[in-house]
Amino acid sequence: MHKTTFIKRWIFSGVVVLSFQGIAYAQSTLDKQIEELGLNIQQPEISVEGGATKLSTESSGSAAVNSVSNEIRVLLKPQRTTLLSAEATGQIKSFPNDIGDRFKKGAALVKIGCSDTYSEIAIAKSRVAQSRLEYESNKSLLAQGGVSKFDLDISGAGVEEREAILKKYQGLASGCVLTAPYSGKVVATLASRYEYVNKGTPVVEIIEDSVLDMQLYVPSTWVTKLSTKTEFTVYIDEVKKSYPARVIRVNPRVDAGSKTVEIIAQLTEQHKELRAGMSGSAKFNF
Repeated sequence: MHKTTFIKRWIFSGVVVLSFQGIAYAQSTLDKQIEELGLNIQQPEISVEGGATKLSTESSGSAAVNSVSNEIRVLLKPQRTTLLSAEATGQIKSFPNDIGDRFKKGAALVKIGCSDTYSEIAIAKSRVAQSRLEYESNKSLLAQGGVSKFDLDISGAGVEEREAILKKYQGLASGCVLTAPYSGKVVATLASRYEYVNKGTPVVEIIEDSVLDMQLYVPSTWVTKLSTKTEFTVYIDEVKKSYPARVIRVNPRVDAGSKTVEIIAQLTEQHKELRAGMSGSAKFNF
């Protein structure tokens, strides 16, 4: 009985040894083939624990799956950016506000020389005055029987026609001074003083930066976590400071390609050291 048990154990040990040798030989052959092909493939590690073969796929570096970071890049943007074009044809006389200057709504941003238009206005005014005199004279003559009702109506129509022409030139003259549609700053001039421009030519770019917005693109999986009450911290690279902020708008559409959602946020307080175009990172405490 003892001899039989010894033979069984000897046979089992031989099988295990042969199994280990077969595994080692197979791995050695595979390594040699990979080396001959010049491939850079990380091989799984084979180990034996308690008589069982264990295949390890863990990398010596970082984990195969990284969790999504809650730090998102952010860009400071002005609430409004406007490219203003010339509303009249003529030579640029001046830019009352230089780049970086702050202006108020209605301030003159570009002045264009419109001497021809002003001349037409003067002519139109004199013709209006003349037609009005003719109409008043015909009214008196009609009462005396000197002219017919038809003559009076014709002179009245002449007044209306010349007043319309005057309004036309006055409208053209209003485009000779380009005024600011809102309070803000000049960021660029796209033409030069004394340059002749046509109507519709871009001449100045302005922004409204009294309040800065922040544009962020966050993972679409965050949609259920975000609302207009969501608060977070933003670190601005240029000034190396962190500021509290909150979400004010969430785009209702998810970008299918990048799986992100655009959100607009604002700082809880405005800071003079911050400017449009600065960037940083926002950190959400989810």
